[in-house]
Amino acid sequence: NKTEFHLKDILSDDFSDLPKMDIIVSNPPYVSEEKFDRVQNEIKYFEPNIAVTDFSDGYKFYNAISEKAKQLLKPGGKIFFELSENQHTKVKAIMEANGIKDIRINKDYLNIERVIYGVLS
Repeated sequence: NKTEFHLKDILSDDFSDLPKMDIIVSNPPYVSEEKFDRVQNEIKYFEPNIAVTDFSDGYKFYNAISEKAKQLLKPGGKIFFELSENQHTKVKAIMEANGIKDIRINKDYLNIERVIYGVLS
């Protein structure tokens, strides 16, 4: 087994030069532009904005990564996302629409749906 890291922009780069992967793990910027003004000050003022918000609806990266899953993953490959509170239903639908099955959701210590993962069929 080997681990490789590639720096790519999921929204604009070409991925045809990459080998198919076994796993994708993503903690995407998931705060919507609308909700960004209400995040905690320690996040709002000390984290880079691009690490927190997608400057859209909060689902831009879930859509982009899920849409490219067939190009990026081997059949049976797994995809993991961190979630913000109350995003699990919509992210699950995005994943299912892109051929990701056996989707499961894990809660954090505050009982919030925090990680969603599934398998590319």
